[in-house]
Amino acid sequence: MTNTIRWYDRGWNERAAITIGGSGRGNGVYFDGHDYWIVDTATGGTIQQYRLEGGAFSLIQSTVITSLSPTGSYSVPWGITGDGHDLYLGMAHTVSGPPFAVSTSVAKLSKQMVVSKELLNTEIAAAISQGVDLDWDGQRLIRCMDRSGAGTQHIELIDTDTDTMVFQSPDIARFPEAMTFDGLNFPTVSTVGASHRGYHLDINATILTNFVVLAGQAYGATWVSNPGEGTVPEQLDGEAIAVLFRA
Repeated sequence: MTNTIRWYDRGWNERAAITIGGSGRGNGVYFDGHDYWIVDTATGGTIQQYRLEGGAFSLIQSTVITSLSPTGSYSVPWGITGDGHDLYLGMAHTVSGPPFAVSTSVAKLSKQMVVSKELLNTEIAAAISQGVDLDWDGQRLIRCMDRSGAGTQHIELIDTDTDTMVFQSPDIARFPEAMTFDGLNFPTVSTVGASHRGYHLDINATILTNFVVLAGQAYGATWVSNPGEGTVPEQLDGEAIAVLFRA
C-alpha cells in the first residue's frame, strides 16, 4: 500500500491528491503549519515528518516508536496531533500475557521524539474500544473514540494538564474513521452503508451537512489553515481538510 493525502474544501469537493513515496499503512496525519506528520503501522509503528515541496512530499525524518511500548507488548499508533509545540500520539497496546490485556493511551512528545508525558492510560476490552483520531482545539486535546462493541462513538475533550476528560459528546450516529477540527466544527469521515462519506459534526455530534462520497476509507484527517508557501497544492487557497488514505 501507499499513503496518499487528498485535500478537500469545506463542501468535501476534492481539490488535489498527492501520493507519498514508498509503501505504508498510515493511521493518522497532522499538519503543524509547515510540515505533515504521519503515523504508519507498516513497520510496527513510525512517526514520519514530510514536507510538501514542488508538488511532491519529501521525507524529513522517520522514527520508530517501539520505545513507547510497554515491555512485552505490541503497540499500534492510531492518531497524531499537536498543540503548536509538542506532538500527541495515540497508541493501542496489546500484551499477549498471561494475563492478556489491552490498553490505550496518548503520549505527549517533542518533535525530537522525546516523550514527556503519557496520558489517558486506560485498560480497555479487546475489540471494543479504540482510538479513531486526535486533534487540538487551541486549549484541549480532542479525542474521537470508537466504542463500537457498546454501540457508542464520542468526541472527547481532554485537559492535558490534569489528564482528565472534561467533555464527552452524545453518541455519534455513524462509525467514524477520521476526524479533525476546523476551529468551529468537526469535519468527519464515516462508513455510511457500503461507502465512506465526508460530513460535518458539531460539538454535540449533531450532523450538520449532507454526506459526500469520498475516494475510500480514511485513516486520519487534519485541518490546514493559513498555510505557508508550498504547504498545500496550488489548487487550494488558504484552508482545506487534508485526509489520509491508503491507496
